[in-house]
Amino acid sequence: MTEVTTATTTVTTGRLKRVLRRPGTIWSVFAVVVVGVLGAGGWYVGHSTVQLMNGNMPVACGEATRFAAAQPLPDSARNSECLHGQWLGIQYKAEFHIPRADFEAWLRASYPTAQPLRTCTPRADLCADVKMPEDNTPPDSKGITRRHIADDTSINAWTLPDGTLRVELSAYTV
Repeated sequence: MTEVTTATTTVTTGRLKRVLRRPGTIWSVFAVVVVGVLGAGGWYVGHSTVQLMNGNMPVACGEATRFAAAQPLPDSARNSECLHGQWLGIQYKAEFHIPRADFEAWLRASYPTAQPLRTCTPRADLCADVKMPEDNTPPDSKGITRRHIADDTSINAWTLPDGTLRVELSAYTV
């Protein structure tokens, strides 16, 4: 009977040792998961920061046009892509395709006091530079004063083979 008890005690002691080792395993798995989550989060934050500093952070085009004190893009604008960047200053870029007549109407509505379009060969077919007033509150086409942040806005347009324009709007602080 003593041998049977010893055998049971040995078996029980073996199980107890395995159970005591399990918390170490559980903590190891937990540590690996936590390090993995923190590593993925760190990569995401780092990647987003690099995108922002390089000016490649995608944003809604409405945000870009508001920053540039421009009217929203017309419905005829196609293939629009807008980006945001911030390093020593803030910059928004918008690129879109639009029929020429709609572009000229949008430009007049957005910047009624801007200089007329001029030829900018070889850089672009048409261009306009908009200097914002010192108080940064130019009136829109209806005479309403809107607050914005951009100090300068550049607009370049290239004529595409189908007759539409590829427009690049760049608004930035100095």
